[in-house]
Amino acid sequence: MKQAYAKDVLLAFFLQIFENGRSFLLIPVIAKTLGASGYGIWVQVKIGAAFVSPFLLMGLLGGISRFIPGSSKKEIGNGMLSSVMVALATGTGLALLVIFLGGLIQKYIGPMPNSGLFIKGIALICIVEPLNNLYTEYFRALRKMKNLLFFSVFDTIFEFAPVFWFAYKGFGIGVVVFSFACGRFIMAAVKNLWMFHDTGLGGFDMSTIVKYIKFGFPLIWANIFFFISNYIDRYLIGYFHSAKDVGVYSLAYTIGYAVVLISSPWAVVLVPTITANWNEGKYSEVKEYFERTIRYILLTIIPLIVFISVLAKKIIILLSTPEFLGSKFIIPIMLISFFFFQGGVYYSNIVKLAYKSSPVLIMKVFFILAVISLFLNMVLIPRFSIFGAAVTMLFVYFLMFIMFLRMVQKRMNIKLELSILVKSIIATIPGCIILLFFNNGGMAALTINILAAASLYVITLWTTGAIGKKEYVFITTMFNSRKEP
Repeated sequence: MKQAYAKDVLLAFFLQIFENGRSFLLIPVIAKTLGASGYGIWVQVKIGAAFVSPFLLMGLLGGISRFIPGSSKKEIGNGMLSSVMVALATGTGLALLVIFLGGLIQKYIGPMPNSGLFIKGIALICIVEPLNNLYTEYFRALRKMKNLLFFSVFDTIFEFAPVFWFAYKGFGIGVVVFSFACGRFIMAAVKNLWMFHDTGLGGFDMSTIVKYIKFGFPLIWANIFFFISNYIDRYLIGYFHSAKDVGVYSLAYTIGYAVVLISSPWAVVLVPTITANWNEGKYSEVKEYFERTIRYILLTIIPLIVFISVLAKKIIILLSTPEFLGSKFIIPIMLISFFFFQGGVYYSNIVKLAYKSSPVLIMKVFFILAVISLFLNMVLIPRFSIFGAAVTMLFVYFLMFIMFLRMVQKRMNIKLELSILVKSIIATIPGCIILLFFNNGGMAALTINILAAASLYVITLWTTGAIGKKEYVFITTMFNSRKEP
């Protein structure tokens, strides 16, 4: 049992790396071929789909994750068929509304070629996005991690391969969005057949739907507050300025997201580990695992922030076009913002364990952050454009970190090792010298310089005693802690 659990955790680790990495693959494709405006429209479509999907599902995802595990095959079949029918009904309703309001949507976006296909693509996304989310939640609830990884690979083929092809062939954003929607539709159909092959067709059960929605609907409010505090800036930039500014800002956002990409997979191992120890009353081990993990995340993330900030202009040129160069001034802000964001996320995991009322507390935190984010963005974006949005994000994520940190400190004596932060920053100095004065080559030279800078960073940490043999021993122990004795 424990060995299978450890295997699932490691599969989830690679799945998260693969899923997050796909966003970076799209930067040079969309940004270089469609420009800042096209990239800005693409980002708004993706964010919009992620936002409306929970509303269309009305909390069904929470019900699936809560009630599907441990249920009989008949109950699972009934629950999933009922959920799919509800998602089809709500998605189709919104799709018809999108087609009806197509003129207003085009007016907001601005003139574009193939605008008819663009509207049809958005309408199709309204139908297939909730379905794909349902199927993903089903596989997660039953810990079918191999299936998730398998479908993630095919998602890339059927969704992103057409985007690559149409973008490089010079088709406009309308065709690109429509091709993406068609790919999502194909994958939704495949996942649907796969799921019902496992569960049987089942039947529609209204009592099951009511139970799922009753449990999961309150969680939608957390999604609303999170969306406002994290994504509303893109829409306000588009409203007060232009899609081009959205694209420039989004490029910096995606590059800054590298902090999350590198640090979040640790949670796949950390969270189940500390949860198991907490449930067994081993609070000292929870404290040790958490403090050590934060230490290693700092050692990994600090050089990432510093080196990417130094190479910001070089990275932009390699990934996009000169019209994106305005983002180089806010990339360091984004990197630091996501640093605080991840800190808040990690400390929130302790809050979930230490407070019985943690769902309410977390919802309150995101409500406060949403109000502050909306106010500051409304004030700063009209005047300062993308810089105002970046400063708002930095403040909001810093506040998020402080709020969760204070909650944790009230219940557990978890140290924040500031000395490691200082040592990490100092250790980046030799690498920065290399990156600043030897950065005139192409991709090969840049790769060599980054490896040299990273090597100097590790050597400096080793010589100062910031890392040593105990780090290797701890990491090995952590990844083996869930195996059979």
